[in-house]
Amino acid sequence: MTEPQAPLAADPPGATVRVARARPAGLVAPDEGTEDAGG
Repeated sequence: MTEPQAPLAADPPGATVRVARARPAGLVAPDEGTEDAGG
């Protein structure tokens, strides 16, 4: 169980940077598309 934890700990740091940048762009696109599809 120690092995999985090691890789996961290394992923968060790098993933956090991409997630933070992907959140704004990802949330904006889905929101616009959702409104068009919902409307």
